[in-house]
Amino acid sequence: MKEVLALLEKIITMLTNLKCQNRWLSPEDLEREYGLKESTISKYRMRREIPYSKIGAKIIRYDRKKIDEWLENNEMVVQNE
Repeated sequence: MKEVLALLEKIITMLTNLKCQNRWLSPEDLEREYGLKESTISKYRMRREIPYSKIGAKIIRYDRKKIDEWLENNEMVVQNE
């Protein structure tokens, strides 16, 4: 029985990880996974500071790969004194 439960836990973890690895993120997904508030994301988008795709008039999606690159390119290097 313990082996079955352990296997089920592994399967649930794998499915959860697959769900979290969607390439296209909604503003809500971006907020949840990256910790950026939707209002901040919207400001960056309006200033064209963050990469995004627009489908029709209202649907906004963010490419996970481009967001990761954007974050890496905007990294602030802190020097120790």
